[in-house]
Amino acid sequence: MILPQELQSIFRHKQVSYKMVLILALLESVDENGQALLDQVTDRFRAFYLKRASDEKTVEAPDKAVFHVESLTIDKAKSLILDAPYQALKSILIKTTTEGRIYLGFKRDIWEKLDNEKRVALRKLAEDELQKYYAAISSFSLRFALHKIRCIILIHRHQLWINWYPIPVLMCIRSSMKTRIMSSLSTLRNRDCPSPLSMTIPR
Repeated sequence: MILPQELQSIFRHKQVSYKMVLILALLESVDENGQALLDQVTDRFRAFYLKRASDEKTVEAPDKAVFHVESLTIDKAKSLILDAPYQALKSILIKTTTEGRIYLGFKRDIWEKLDNEKRVALRKLAEDELQKYYAAISSFSLRFALHKIRCIILIHRHQLWINWYPIPVLMCIRSSMKTRIMSSLSTLRNRDCPSPLSMTIPR
């Protein structure tokens, strides 16, 4: 890889898409010194997720701040950038303030290594890692949805048995049925399946 060693593994450990999106936003915003106004970077950062939402693509995992990107204000997006991806990328990025304006950019020693060819390579790395990330969470979201459906069906079935069977029969099957449902719900709870009390039983 033609990238400097300091940049080759910056996306190796990731739990969200923020680092890749921030790098892409920076590459689109920086001046000849590798610096950009935080306002400009934030606009592009937020626009990335708004575009995915508009295209009906996965925006982020449901528990992440940008999942409901329509409610992510500019100020909230700025705080998110500075609290999360910037902190994770402080080895290569720097935040400065000039005349009351906040700038975000690449550290000088990093920027000096980023000629046009390497900037293209960094952009491609970020895009490739984003593609892998979204493929992974999309697969997880599908499995999670199927688990939710199974959870609902089990509870609904249990409710139907209570309604249909006479009390003596229910007494016989109650123990085994309860064990099955509790076991399934326990497994699903470990995968963040909502509790029965928070779910609406289909009728």
